[in-house]
Amino acid sequence: MRKTCLDMVYQLAKKDERIFFIGSDLGVGTLQKFKEEMPDRFFMEGISEANVIGMATGLALEGKIPYVNTIAT
Repeated sequence: MRKTCLDMVYQLAKKDERIFFIGSDLGVGTLQKFKEEMPDRFFMEGISEANVIGMATGLALEGKIPYVNTIAT
């Protein structure tokens, strides 16, 4: 399910420049195509969930569409 969701974010981002991806230490290779093709809209912030949510909030306030993905324990 996770792979399907991330693949859909990539497909949507190719069609809409307002879409950004923000992840939290998801591992090497996660959304590699997104990172290569749209590096200005791809952020992997490490283990910093509060920062990730703050970034998403700021982007949304500026009219962007952020997708946040992290792994809960």
